[in-house]
This record gives sequence, structure tokens and C-alpha cells, in this order.
Amino acid sequence: MKGCKVKILTHVRFFVALLACFTASPAVAFDFNDCIINGMKGISSDLAARQIRMACLAKYDEYKDGRLRELAKEYGEAIESGGMYRGGNFQYGDDGFHSMKYTNVTGDKTITFVRLRTAPAPAPGTQCDFNKQQVYAYKITVKPRESITLFYPSSAGSECSDLVTILGKPSSWKDVSFSSTAKPLDNDPFAELN
Repeated sequence: MKGCKVKILTHVRFFVALLACFTASPAVAFDFNDCIINGMKGISSDLAARQIRMACLAKYDEYKDGRLRELAKEYGEAIESGGMYRGGNFQYGDDGFHSMKYTNVTGDKTITFVRLRTAPAPAPGTQCDFNKQQVYAYKITVKPRESITLFYPSSAGSECSDLVTILGKPSSWKDVSFSSTAKPLDNDPFAELN
């Protein structure tokens, strides 16, 4: 009878852990490791551990989808990489920043957010080494046919750069471009979703 009580108690703990995983607030950043650790408290069964891992993966997917919907409300929908044209050359800066100029060529969208990927300059005749990449996020307002110069730290690399995320909304007369230059945000809102 004692073994039966232990099994029942283990199952109860398991389901309580699963319930805790699935009732966490979506507004709070999701931490997969915390989900596993909290779910495993008092659990010793391999089957239960696999179930907790699967539950945490499902919870992360749910969190990621919700977070992407929140970001889409704020910044708009994804735009093809051809929506911003790299006009002009990379510029070395003596102020600790390099820069690259981009022009919105969508025709009907205001670009509201971009992520710039940079990598160290390759040796002559070699490919860019994006294994050593750095990504910088920019909250911007660039109306169709307008340009913006994106600055990024000179320690990040040089000519090897491209936009890996472009978001925007349908253009409106209310859109106001506050600046023709932008420096990276301190925190990339998409970094946690990679």
C-alpha cells in the first residue's frame, strides 16, 4: 500500500508541475530551464521527466507565438529583404561607429524596425564569417523612398552586413521620420526568440 501512495503522490506532483508550466503568465519572459527545474521538483521518473520536457517545449512555443503577435502589433508585419535597398557604401567612423545607408523601396510600407547582422571582414577572396556575427536592432520610422543611416559599433566588423529582419506597417500620412540616422537599441526585443 505504501508503494501505491508514493506513486500517486509522484503523479500528483507531476500534474501540478505541468499545470504550473501551462498557467504561467505570457507577459513574463519564458525561461525554458526554469520550467524544467520547477517541473522536476519531486519527480524521479524518466517518463515524467520526458513529459515535463515536452510540456515546457509546448509552453515555449506558445510563449514565442504570443510574443511575436505582441511585437507584430508594435512594429508591423515582416517585409521581404528587398524592402530596404543598401544604397551607398559602408562607412568607417572615427567615433567608435561604422555606418551603412538603406533606402525604403517598398512603395507602400513604412519601415518601423530592422535588425542588422554584421561579421568580421573576410580575408581577400573568402566568404564572410557569419559564425562570428553580431546582430543590432533598430526602432525606426522610414517612409517609402526615404533613407536612413544605421550606425553600429566599429568592433562588430565591417563590410559584411545585411538586414536579417525588416518589419513595417502600411504607410500613413501620420508617419513621421524623426531622424535620418539611428543607433542600435540597448535591448533587441527579438533576441530571446532566436
